[in-house]
Parts: sequence; C-alpha cells; structure tokens
Amino acid sequence: MAILSWLKSKKRFTRKSAVDEFQEFAEAEEKRLRSADAEFDKDIFKQAVKLVMHKLEPANKDYKP
Repeated sequence: MAILSWLKSKKRFTRKSAVDEFQEFAEAEEKRLRSADAEFDKDIFKQAVKLVMHKLEPANKDYKP
C-alpha cells in the first residue's frame, strides 16, 4: 500500500486536514509513478485524484482549491 509506506517516511506528523494530507500524498505518488512506470497515464491519475478530493471536501468545509 503506497500510502502506508509514504506515511512511514514522514519524520514528524502535524495536524493537517485529510485534504492537505491527500494532496501531499498524491503529488509524491505521481512523481513516483512517473519515474517507475513507462505506461503512467497522467490524465487518469488526475481524474482519480480529483474524484477523491471531491469526496474529501464535505469533511473539510474550509477547503478551498
């Protein structure tokens, strides 16, 4: 699970919203996938991230893209 390995790499945890945490994870994961996978489809990845962000928004009413 990529998110679990990403969380283990964080040295210090801060209180962030789920939206902020997911955005940071998505950026790191996109970089990792680009370098590791020759068939990485940026558009599909962006659509998936957008879908998750939409699902997270109601949980954080202060979220502004």
